[in-house]
Amino acid sequence: MPPMSAIDTHLEMLQSVLHENGLAFSISSEIAWKTLYSYPLDTQLRLVNALEKYVSSISNIQADGIRFNESKKALWHLFVQNRWRLDDQIFSEIDESDVVEVYLADGTQFFRNFNYFQYSSYTLADLIFCPWEELIEHESNSRAELIDISKRIFGGNASPKERFKLAPYVARERFSEQRFTAELKSKFICPIRGRLTGNNEAALVVWSIRLVDEPALRTNNLYVIDATI
Repeated sequence: MPPMSAIDTHLEMLQSVLHENGLAFSISSEIAWKTLYSYPLDTQLRLVNALEKYVSSISNIQADGIRFNESKKALWHLFVQNRWRLDDQIFSEIDESDVVEVYLADGTQFFRNFNYFQYSSYTLADLIFCPWEELIEHESNSRAELIDISKRIFGGNASPKERFKLAPYVARERFSEQRFTAELKSKFICPIRGRLTGNNEAALVVWSIRLVDEPALRTNNLYVIDATI
C-alpha cells in the first residue's frame, strides 16, 4: 500500500487544480482514512490507482491548455487520450453546467468533471475512498437501476447510440460539515466504446443537479474563491 504521504500528494494536486478553477476543498478526514485502510489490500490499491489515474488525466487536460471547468473540452480530451468514441449527437446534448462522470466496467469511477465538486461539501478523500451509499442518504432504487444498466452496457455491449436514465431523486450528505441536500436528475447514461476493441469499455453518466439548501456562503470544506474563470 502506498504511504499516506504519497496519497496526500495526489490529493494536494487535485486540491490545487480545483483552487485554480475557483473552488477550495479540505483534503481529507479521519473517516476517509479509516475507510480506506478498512478495505482488503487489493481494494486499497485499486482505489489509490484510480486516484492516481484521475489526477494524471486532469493534469494532462490542463497541460493541453484546457481548464478543468471547460467540461466539454475536458471530456473530449479524455476520449482522445483513451481512444474512446461517443455518438456525436449524444455529445452535443451535454451542457457545460452538467455533472459528468465516467465509470469503468468494474464500477470504478474513472473521471468526474469540475461541476461534480460544486455540489459536495465532503473532503476530497471522502469523495474518493468512501462508498457512495455511506456518503449519501436518499430514497431511491438507483443502485438496482444502475446494476441493471451496467449489465446491459457491459454484458450486452449495448449500442453507443442507446441511452438509459435513472429516476430523479433527492440526496442528502450524511456526515459532511454542511450536509448539502441536492435534487438529482439523470439526463442520460450511455456506453463509451473503444475505437480499437469495438467493445463498451466505459459508461458516461450525465446529471443535472440543483442544490436544494445551498448556503449563502460556503466555508470550511468547500468555499467559493474569487477567481477569473
